[in-house]
Amino acid sequence: MKKTLLIGATIAASATVLASCSSDSPGEASKGEPLTVLTYAQNATDDQLTMYQEFFDGCTADGGYAFKQLQVPADQLLNKAVQLTASGDAPDVIVADNQMIAGLAKSEVLTPIELGSLDPDDFVQGPFKSGQYEGEQYGLPVGNNGEVIVYNKQLLDDAGLSAPESWADLSHAAQVLTTDGRYGFGQTFAAGETLSWNYWAQLWSAGGSIAELDSSAAVESAEFWASFLVDGTAPQASLQWQSDNLINELVEGRLAMAQVGTWTLNALLDTADEAGIEIGITTQVSKDGEAPIVPFGGEVMVAGVGATGEALTAVNDCIISWSSDTEGLAERDEFLGYLPSYIPAQAAVLESAPHLEVLAEQLKNSRGRTEEVGANYQSRTVALSAALQQIATGAESPEDAMAAAQSSAASGDK
Repeated sequence: MKKTLLIGATIAASATVLASCSSDSPGEASKGEPLTVLTYAQNATDDQLTMYQEFFDGCTADGGYAFKQLQVPADQLLNKAVQLTASGDAPDVIVADNQMIAGLAKSEVLTPIELGSLDPDDFVQGPFKSGQYEGEQYGLPVGNNGEVIVYNKQLLDDAGLSAPESWADLSHAAQVLTTDGRYGFGQTFAAGETLSWNYWAQLWSAGGSIAELDSSAAVESAEFWASFLVDGTAPQASLQWQSDNLINELVEGRLAMAQVGTWTLNALLDTADEAGIEIGITTQVSKDGEAPIVPFGGEVMVAGVGATGEALTAVNDCIISWSSDTEGLAERDEFLGYLPSYIPAQAAVLESAPHLEVLAEQLKNSRGRTEEVGANYQSRTVALSAALQQIATGAESPEDAMAAAQSSAASGDK
């Protein structure tokens, strides 16, 4: 998932980091036409696009090739990459959400990169593998975010409750903390990728797989995740909420706990501090309270088939530079609101953003969304999202909704 949160870094800081590999006139060093960087414009800001361009200008100075960005809506990126490739104008670099990489690779618009002396063990393995497809490494992670559980410490302390770790913990705490004018728990339940994404950890913790949405583990975990709306410990408004909507609900006392994206944490903590509320942060829960297996958000920078010969070498070096330049990566990921999956760069971000410590812990036990089903992921996330909403509203039983989801997903497999 791509979200933007500025947490203390600035464009000037990013420019300073890149200055060591930049030139006064990068275009003068370019060889022929600029190389195309295809990226999506979802939630992109001018500052963010400028930061990326400054980075690519630095790559220009090193490799002699200029880079130009081409932005398209997220839901059009795959088709655009295929169209450009078919017309002979294949992109040279693609920056895409990690769950898109399998589809791009299967569509044959990517080309493998060489890691050289880069050690794969220096990366958190879940995000590192998100740049792979069928044994080939096409790129490396830009940075990562995720979802965590936040809570009003005072409310839990007053109720004699600890931070929840298991399904039973979260259900019990939600019931105890639900009173007139306040719900015990809140989460995103609006139809779409975020709803699926914030549920996968529950499926995996129950031993389920995205490949089998009608399994007993899938039915059980879906019933659990929808149970808060069914029993009234979460508001029906959750059916329209995204993570950003949860901030005011928590700070104004209408929610005691919530699962939110880490991109909201800086704003949440600042707002809560102004209101005199202490917020606790903990990992997502799992069925039995063991360390949760979680998905992660963030982009991957991959090489497109447009890059060949010396241009591919320049693209390869650019991807390596983004993902393994410790100081520069830390500055850029802090600006984007991400935590680097390149472990040597994590410490610098965590020093200035200690609220991401929980995310760092979760990433150690993370799994890519396409790891089990590859390019068939999209049909499954759409079907699962619809099923969860049907269960939450009582339109279908968990068994029927998940059976229909599996059938729909299977018919949409490529």
